[in-house]
Amino acid sequence: MDSLTTTDGKVYKSVVVMSSDAAGIDISYDRGEEIIPFEKLPVEIQRKYGYDPEKAKAFLAAKAENGDVTPSVSTSGDLTKSPPSTSQPTQPIIGLSQQKIFENTKFKAERGDARSQCQLGAYYQDGRGVAKDQIEAVKWFRKATDQNDAWAQLYLGWCYESGRGIRKDEVEAVRWFRKAAEQNYPSAQCYLGGCYQVGKGVPADCVEADKWFHIYADQTGYIEKRITPLEKQMTPEQIAKSKQLAHDFIQSAPSWLLW
Repeated sequence: MDSLTTTDGKVYKSVVVMSSDAAGIDISYDRGEEIIPFEKLPVEIQRKYGYDPEKAKAFLAAKAENGDVTPSVSTSGDLTKSPPSTSQPTQPIIGLSQQKIFENTKFKAERGDARSQCQLGAYYQDGRGVAKDQIEAVKWFRKATDQNDAWAQLYLGWCYESGRGIRKDEVEAVRWFRKAAEQNYPSAQCYLGGCYQVGKGVPADCVEADKWFHIYADQTGYIEKRITPLEKQMTPEQIAKSKQLAHDFIQSAPSWLLW
């Protein structure tokens, strides 16, 4: 989804839902990652993910019994800045369950599971269950991209775009956004469209930008808010061309399954 507004008015942009459980959703967005409880989410999102207040209450009670008292976490901040250097790595404050999840994910990642490799990279990037390590994060994202994992391709693109754990390179960021977008990953399509719109890592091209925004909108059901202002600057011929290109892609694109 392009953006998300909670019931208390907090706005998240460039949202990707990474996972969900009975109590809420875990998202990545333009400034980090956060776990948002369903009680703070709009009704339509609660319905989409099957929110049941009683099940959520039981789920949280079971977590507490298992010793996990970790609150929702936020890793928001300037993603272009590396963590401060210290003589000893700063250990994140974590609950027992989070530590176990990291260990289980690493076990599967080391045995070649692409999705676990990408998830492990995200844990290293945000310090969830382990000390933050941007270079280690990039290593695991690359392992997953070697298996053509679209989620990892998007993450690696973000790393190149922001310079987290690797030299900043907007051209390389676009290359990875494109790989994920061509696998029909909606968030990557939105990012790629934005790059074409402003000429970031690629020459500005309103037709290509409009094309990818239309593909993203068709995928998600969200009308990309940048379509209307962009098309006001385009000729009728350019709009017709972008829509035809989007149509052609949609007709031949692989199905996208949300995990």
